[in-house]
Amino acid sequence: MFTFESDLAIIGDFNSGVDLLHNFMKTLIDQNVCYPNGTPCLTTEIMENTMNFLHNDENSGKYFLLEPGEIFEMDALDLDDFIRLLQENIETIKNTKNQVQIFLETGQISQNLLKRMQDEASDYWGLGDFSEHLYFDLT
Repeated sequence: MFTFESDLAIIGDFNSGVDLLHNFMKTLIDQNVCYPNGTPCLTTEIMENTMNFLHNDENSGKYFLLEPGEIFEMDALDLDDFIRLLQENIETIKNTKNQVQIFLETGQISQNLLKRMQDEASDYWGLGDFSEHLYFDLT
């Protein structure tokens, strides 16, 4: 799509991101957080499956790499648009992490975060791609 002089990737610390995801999932279960329809946001089984997957040596490492396919599949019209989309994606990751940190500190989950979780709750993780935003720790 675009040619760059060097390799392009975004990395984050894997272990601190997985720790944040674990703390978030555990707190959701411990506080029995539910969607508006009364369905629990997460089950212990899904949390255990997720943590087993992320702690498997084949799936873990020092860094989490945002897949190049996720970067290059962005529907950008030109390089400026590509950079804008990439920055928006990074901001979404940061905002998700901030909302989760507030929940962990206060025990109050924002309606925005709860809605996003519900909208994305159809995949294996039970939390949608949104969980990637936690284990993709950009700090």
